[in-house]
Amino acid sequence: MQKIFIKKSLLSVSFFLVFLVIFGFFRFASAASGLVPCGTGATDPCTLCHLIVGFKGLLDWGMTILVVAAITAVTISGVMYIISSGNPGLITSAKGLLTNSLIGFAIMLGAWLIINTTLTLLSVKTDLGIQKDGWYKFSCSVESATVTATSGSGIPVVSTVASAGSLKFQTDNIKTQYTNGDASSDLQLLLNCLAEKLGGAGNFTINSISDNNGGGANCYGNNPSWIQCTEDSQQSCCHHAKTSCHYGGTNASCAGKSYAIDVAEVNSTIDAAADKCNAKHKAEGTHTHISVPGGCGCDAGL
Repeated sequence: MQKIFIKKSLLSVSFFLVFLVIFGFFRFASAASGLVPCGTGATDPCTLCHLIVGFKGLLDWGMTILVVAAITAVTISGVMYIISSGNPGLITSAKGLLTNSLIGFAIMLGAWLIINTTLTLLSVKTDLGIQKDGWYKFSCSVESATVTATSGSGIPVVSTVASAGSLKFQTDNIKTQYTNGDASSDLQLLLNCLAEKLGGAGNFTINSISDNNGGGANCYGNNPSWIQCTEDSQQSCCHHAKTSCHYGGTNASCAGKSYAIDVAEVNSTIDAAADKCNAKHKAEGTHTHISVPGGCGCDAGL
């Protein structure tokens, strides 16, 4: 009778172990497909974030294996205890296997909690690109890795093209400043970047590119007798300082083109977008001044 019971117990354990192996195999295969979630194309290069999150993926994969192993060990120890029939040696072995299994599982769980807590803290640091998708799920943002700089300006090149038709100008005169070619190529790159970071070219209003009095990006040069406008005098004058990025700053190679815009919005969203585009920016009363980083010799204090 006891032998029959032992055989049935072993058969039940065997079926259970087969189930665990099958479950574990598919779980491992699924996890393995995401262990290296980068480097498969030009738009998803590997970053430091992927190294960190990839290590966490290995830990999760290993934890799955250890969970299966722990359940198996606990099951075996239980069966050993049941079929021991009072055999002291078998009972001691069963208890030892159960104790060691639980200790190992506790150590594994502790390591898993430490890693996830660390990644949660790191996800607050946006420069690492770690995004928290759940209380134990993390992914990487490759935004900073999928862009490159151009012309030494440090402006990210993005896929968005902000055409004159898609941009939002406060007046037609300001739109003309853009379509007449006052905007430098670097400023156009900056507008493209801002449009992408703000979710669309129509989500910010441009109220100055060069000069609203018609002086263009060479306001003082085109009008030698003009001076900078004041609160009392807004006509026949240049709206920005002579060395302003709106007029190309002090570097001769930048003259005749605008390297800055003013936008009507003054808020943290605009500031954040400008930061992501590596642009200089400053709130100036009712508008935000945003200029191209680079060597035009202007806005050095921003």
